[in-house]
Amino acid sequence: MQKPSAIRWLSILLTLSLIVGMLPVAAFAAVLQREVAVKSVASDPFAFMYDSDEVFLEQAQPLLRSLERHIEMEEERAIAAESSSPENDLTTPLQGQFQTEARMITPDEVLAYVRDGDTSLLDKLGNDNRQDGQADGRHAREIESLERLYEDSRTDRFIVKYRDSETTGLVGSQMASSKTKPLGRAFRGGTELVTLPEKVNPAEFTNQLRAEGLEEEIEYIQPDFVMSYAGLDLNVKEVEEDDPEGPDNSDEDLGDPDETDAPDDLDGEDDPLGEEEELIEEELLEDILHIQTPVEEAVEVIIALIDTGVDVTHPMLADVLLSGWNFVDGNRNVYDTSSPLTSAHGTHIAGIIAQQGGGNVKVLPLKVFGSHGAYTSDILEAIGYAYAQGVSVVNCSFGSNSYNPALYEAMANSPMLFVASVGNARSDLSDSPVYPAAFELSNVISVASLNADGGFSYYSNYSSSVVDIAARGRDVISALPGGGTGLQSGTSMAAGAVSGVAGLVLSENAAMSADELKLRLTETGDRLVHLQDKVIAGRRLNVGRALAGSVQTQVISIAYEDDFDVNGYQPTQDELWQLYSSSGAVVQVAAGYEHSLVLMADGTVWAWGYNMGGQCGNGTTSASEALTQVTGLTNATHIAAGYEHSIAVKSDGTVWAWGSNYFGQLGDGTGAGRTAPVQVSGLTGAVFAAAGYGYSLTVKSDGTVWAWGDNSYGQLGDGDLPPVLGPVQELEYHT
Repeated sequence: MQKPSAIRWLSILLTLSLIVGMLPVAAFAAVLQREVAVKSVASDPFAFMYDSDEVFLEQAQPLLRSLERHIEMEEERAIAAESSSPENDLTTPLQGQFQTEARMITPDEVLAYVRDGDTSLLDKLGNDNRQDGQADGRHAREIESLERLYEDSRTDRFIVKYRDSETTGLVGSQMASSKTKPLGRAFRGGTELVTLPEKVNPAEFTNQLRAEGLEEEIEYIQPDFVMSYAGLDLNVKEVEEDDPEGPDNSDEDLGDPDETDAPDDLDGEDDPLGEEEELIEEELLEDILHIQTPVEEAVEVIIALIDTGVDVTHPMLADVLLSGWNFVDGNRNVYDTSSPLTSAHGTHIAGIIAQQGGGNVKVLPLKVFGSHGAYTSDILEAIGYAYAQGVSVVNCSFGSNSYNPALYEAMANSPMLFVASVGNARSDLSDSPVYPAAFELSNVISVASLNADGGFSYYSNYSSSVVDIAARGRDVISALPGGGTGLQSGTSMAAGAVSGVAGLVLSENAAMSADELKLRLTETGDRLVHLQDKVIAGRRLNVGRALAGSVQTQVISIAYEDDFDVNGYQPTQDELWQLYSSSGAVVQVAAGYEHSLVLMADGTVWAWGYNMGGQCGNGTTSASEALTQVTGLTNATHIAAGYEHSIAVKSDGTVWAWGSNYFGQLGDGTGAGRTAPVQVSGLTGAVFAAAGYGYSLTVKSDGTVWAWGDNSYGQLGDGDLPPVLGPVQELEYHT
């Protein structure tokens, strides 16, 4: 049985890394131009200091719309009750009818409450009030969520670079009790981390710095942006070596053309299917090499893994790992034995690099992810440390939508190759960039995810003008903490594969620069027809050709499964009805607050109804009055519908959830809502599920009950009140 303490610590880690790291994401586009380059700071050193009030208001929109809907429904019920009263004069218009404006919650009302303490908003919501620091009233939970969103949108950490490299401490001196830390590893001086004694709105702090005349002293200043890692919400399934259900990816990892890369600057690729290009079939592909053994004349290559902790005791990694550094705690302990699952992401990627890279590749684990996520400042220190240790390749399976000039500068000034995952939001990076993958640098190679058959992973971000290469990233077997192995999915895993192959190629070509290594990986990758609109030149990594330096110019057509999980595909209602009708008999139905779910005999799940939180699971937040299929969910055996979220148990015992996530009710360790299913972190062996208002329950095959989400009234049964963002065991259940 899994230890509740380990799972709860994992939940905290994932929650803060995503909530804190991604909160500025959506609103940042409204405040800054996505294409801002470092050179723009010469004219405005404060270009990256966003207005956190705008960030907060954009992030709060789904919650505010939900509150307005509740107010409307309460008004409708009151009107219905009044109309049914014997005393009511039906010839007189009912009081409260047509009060649309009164139901609307304005941005000024919200800011006045969270920022200034004005209680007008509470009055509108039905005389909610505060008692001993706790919200009280019909909408107490929503009010608490607003307060958390506001606090998380602000920051107390800033990275500042002065025009004079000898300057220090100017920004920190503007607020008493501030702390200043030089960031000298990745810069030549004049760059420091400033930690204020309290969180502030970056835009308001900017006004203070301008008033003090510091504009001429500062080259740029930015928040210490927090990164989230790009594993698919810890999609973990432990497997045995002879597990018939687990795919054997030993061949694909190092030898299958399931991994890709393409350079940013290839010319003449606008028409990859032009007359001069010849389509050839898959069987004409060259044979691909398997896991490599050390080559006598090869040199040792060090790959830095900037990530979570890594299980340094794992037998798969015994001959691979070097002594690393923990930038979160400031020591060499990169593995927390008391909370092993917090190292699952890094351990899994280290195993992938080891499988792909062969005996001449070593991994330097650099821990930057803590309970807060990963601060940019720690990543900068890790980059500088890696270079000092002789690292040639850096694996970056993390990202943020916020443009990050300090990270850009550190990478641009480094001779190392940075392998960056593109993220798992099914988004076009041309419209919604993820950094560092979207940095236009010749030593950054961005990696998307493929399935085992070469099909594009439905969750992966994409762009035919940004993404360099695609590699196997779905259901990859690799190391897990505690000495075992298991499956994980995500562009993180794909990046690990490319990092390992980069190390393998470099071990036999030691004189290659980072730019040359990137070009070798991309130009030798297979060019696939179905990747032309997702990856530059449709490139998929080919290990054999990368080692041989054999450039691929022909466009290849392969067979792969197309099952409506294709990125960007939206089935018509006729197609959906055909799919639904062919899905067998109805096995189970579930009714939520304003949405419905149906489980079919083939394990698919279908939904319709109110969808503001994404509870219909079709990748949108638009109401679904007609039938819609839950995206990417198969082999479901039990379903449950909550207030604004949904849950499914799959035949393999894993639990998946989607919809609103204000209280962590999706169990993925985050507070971010999901419009498509994500796996509940670390939970296996489930047979039944139930969903309430902001919380979830499941029963495991061993009779134990696990719960997560809102716990304001002790509904999780763990003897505590704070929300729980990942599963904890509550009691035993016997049938």
